[in-house]
Amino acid sequence: MSDETRSNLTREDLEQMLATAISDHEVTSLTQPGDNMGSVLLAVKVTLKTGKVFSLVAKMYPENAVAVQVFNSPVTMRKEIDMYTLVAPEFQRIQEDSAVPPPRRLDVFCTCVAARASRRAGDDGSRLANDSSVILLENLKSLGYSCTDRIAGMDLEHAEMVVSHLARFHATAVAIKTTKPLLFRNKVAKALNPVKVRLDDREFEFKMVDGFLEALGRKSPVVLENAEKLAKIFREEMEYKFSDDFRAPLEPYATITHNDLWTNNIMFRHKSSKPAQLKFIDFQLPCLGSPASDLLFFLFTSTADGIVVEHLDRLLKLYHDSFLQWLGVLGCSTKKYSWDSFVRELSIFSVQELQHILFMLNIVMMHKEDAEKMSEDLRDDNFGGPPELNDDLVQRASQIVSVYAERGWL
Repeated sequence: MSDETRSNLTREDLEQMLATAISDHEVTSLTQPGDNMGSVLLAVKVTLKTGKVFSLVAKMYPENAVAVQVFNSPVTMRKEIDMYTLVAPEFQRIQEDSAVPPPRRLDVFCTCVAARASRRAGDDGSRLANDSSVILLENLKSLGYSCTDRIAGMDLEHAEMVVSHLARFHATAVAIKTTKPLLFRNKVAKALNPVKVRLDDREFEFKMVDGFLEALGRKSPVVLENAEKLAKIFREEMEYKFSDDFRAPLEPYATITHNDLWTNNIMFRHKSSKPAQLKFIDFQLPCLGSPASDLLFFLFTSTADGIVVEHLDRLLKLYHDSFLQWLGVLGCSTKKYSWDSFVRELSIFSVQELQHILFMLNIVMMHKEDAEKMSEDLRDDNFGGPPELNDDLVQRASQIVSVYAERGWL
């Protein structure tokens, strides 16, 4: 049976967006508590009048005021719509123009069936999304895709696949930027206006972040040993977060960055228990930034214990090799992208990304009971900050700080 009330997604909405008559639709919640706090995700089964059945995901505006504020939903929903409708087609077009055979093409976007920023297009005279915005996507789960376990993290095989695809993703954007500068500026860049995710209460957020670092130091000797350096980095990043300024990306590496590429935003399809294909999802925060930010954020939040200790150099080299190779495929010169220049890029952006990485562990390593409580707090507009630090979080944070210290990134 249809559910005409859940998150305001009606039959009329679906018929309008799909531009066809439907005979029935079924709607169910798609995620568990803690899986996605910046939007409502629904599984939608649509039966057309012809009898054809579609399995879709509806991504919708958050249902609570705190999430709308924190994630700046009018802007981020619009950005995601633009990524699917403006940017993704250009990723395919440049590969077609470069005569890349279909089996070799980068295909990390899932299919967007339809999208709207408002129930009445242009009704407020702006491009911002409102609470009637919807993105209809193919249901990757119905196609056999799934996420890996966020607490356990990805093994080396999965991590290598992500790194090589991420390098090609970044390189494709660089290729569009350099070979089609007008198109990039006038079309692609519409999805890349920078946005800061923050609360209105500056004092509360500063106390929350400071409290997190202090609590971590009480449980982790390596964090305590580097407490002064970490506090300085955290303070500088929080001051930047609450400023009205935005850092200009550095050339020549400036590219489209996902800015939230962690375990739950990467889905794999397996063949004989091996990862065969992957998709990146949740494009709410893309901007023109450094590829190092995405790469480091993924590696330090989403790989299994010990991977960044034992295999970081290997994964960084894999990224750089894949980046250069794909630029060549798309007809771009690689002279400006030496290994030494890449190492400098990593050194600069490792510092800027550290606070983002460590604080994100509150979500990545969150246990089920904590996730349920946080989801309830958000529904009640009663966000009280991250949960207590568990042993998994402390272990991961200690490993990250150790690697940073050893590499001279602190």
